[in-house]
Amino acid sequence: MEIVIIGAGMGGLTTGIALKKFGHKVTIYEQTQKILPVGAAISLWSNGVKCLNYLGLSAQIAKLGGQMNDLAYVDGLTGETMTQFSLQPLIQEVGQRPYPVSRADLQNMLMDEFGREDIHLGKRMVALEQQAGKVKLQFEDGAEVETELLIGADGTHSITRAYVLGEQVQRRYAGYVNWNGLVDISEDLAPAEQWTTYVGEGKRASLMPVADQRFYFFLDVPLDSGEPLVEEPQPILQFFPTAEGFYDYQKKLYIYQYKDHLGNTRLSYAKNPTTGSVEVQDENDYYPFGMNHLKTGVSYFGTGTWNNYKYNGKELQETGMYDYGARFYMPEIGRWGVHDPLSEQMRRWSPYAYAFDNPIYFMEIDGRRPIPLLAKFKNWVWKIDSWFGPRNTGLKGASTYHKGIDFNYSGGGDTDYGSSILATHDGKVTVADDNTKGGEGRMVVITSPDGTFRTRYFHLSKINVKEGQEVDESDTIGEMGGSANGKEKGRQVHLHYEIQKLIDGIWTSIDPTGGKGKKANNIVDPQNWINPNESKKEAPIKEIEEVIITVPRPILPPKPQPVIIPQPVPLPQQN
Repeated sequence: MEIVIIGAGMGGLTTGIALKKFGHKVTIYEQTQKILPVGAAISLWSNGVKCLNYLGLSAQIAKLGGQMNDLAYVDGLTGETMTQFSLQPLIQEVGQRPYPVSRADLQNMLMDEFGREDIHLGKRMVALEQQAGKVKLQFEDGAEVETELLIGADGTHSITRAYVLGEQVQRRYAGYVNWNGLVDISEDLAPAEQWTTYVGEGKRASLMPVADQRFYFFLDVPLDSGEPLVEEPQPILQFFPTAEGFYDYQKKLYIYQYKDHLGNTRLSYAKNPTTGSVEVQDENDYYPFGMNHLKTGVSYFGTGTWNNYKYNGKELQETGMYDYGARFYMPEIGRWGVHDPLSEQMRRWSPYAYAFDNPIYFMEIDGRRPIPLLAKFKNWVWKIDSWFGPRNTGLKGASTYHKGIDFNYSGGGDTDYGSSILATHDGKVTVADDNTKGGEGRMVVITSPDGTFRTRYFHLSKINVKEGQEVDESDTIGEMGGSANGKEKGRQVHLHYEIQKLIDGIWTSIDPTGGKGKKANNIVDPQNWINPNESKKEAPIKEIEEVIITVPRPILPPKPQPVIIPQPVPLPQQN
């Protein structure tokens, strides 16, 4: 039988699992766009656990459940234990221990067991109609579905319930307000394997153990309907940033983050204080324009938490937009919510477009202008400290005629030692020499596909390619080292970059600046060396380079960044 369930909560998921085990074809539709860790925990008593055992989930629920051996009531005013007893007689009598479990963990486990491929998110049912042997469903997005059986597990405002009963059942206020959450287990609060309830003045505070050494707490306070709180809750420090990620002040954990070249947070991980093992805290995959691809089930979002910093390292808001500082960005449509304040400097583009509609090559820093992705490094970080042609370095053994260009970090010293060296063009690796005894040290040579020119990279501390290997522009070919042997640090750390053209059968070194390099500023824009007829010199790039000149120097990243060198330009054949 084809069955549709509305709602991917606990009731809908367990019902779906049971029906699948009996051979039915079941599909679940859920109105929320994302399954988020809403709610703290839930108490599963022995009869509920037996139901999950019947579905074949014994091992999974035991792993998620906390070990609760005793129950106690404590006078919250005096601290005196009013009653305390073991739950073991109950467990022995019914043959099953109860389990308090994290609600988010339980829901994720049930979704995995049911099959996430059969759960459709963002599908809000707005109407249903019974027909001959069928039920026709209509969703908010205009989609329609027919099924043999409809099961409503869609909460307190259930459309299914209203259809069956002919009226919507109104919720009834129970007379008290509940606050709940998860905290690390502490013996200062209560015994680790006990359900402890503090009572007094008609109020109660309970602590129950769940998996991963956490307490599930809930506070019940009697309040008249509509009665405001006497005191506003005081803000509590949740987290603060570090060089490697964040420090979770509540869990007392250092969160380390891996980010890609766009600054996108891909993986957040931490060391479990109990087991000592590394555990993934947050994992994200992105579509090009930044929408999160929730396929793993471990991408989290919450109000005011560190794991909200995702695409480009920006903070994801409750609205689903990212805060870039000057503007808010909507990744679902790749557009800004408001007009670009610098749109007059980029008149041929929409003031609402993100990254010139090219998020692979461009990125936004603060929501006011796109910049070429690699330009933030090449225009502001790297300098040329030795030009092509005659020179006098004062260094023993240095050539008086320099056949290439030496790149170094603008700050000098050995701060760029180990920086990634990128290929400046497509081609084949014709030399990958790991010998450190010669004057060139470790070196790589890349020859163009047509064999008319080649580029040479000297003084590497590490080589990442092999001879005969095909490489693409911007592939990492090695790491920067010191003069000659690639191991020497200090003022001589640099990359010797050389372009050679095949002239009359001889590889001849050429000046990529056309003799104009020495007249340029110390910080060089290699785009000026690229053929103006190439696509990379189209108007958007040229236009934005004019804007970049007016931008203050950014804060440099903590680790050395790739050396970005221009694609060489084949010179015309000489007669």
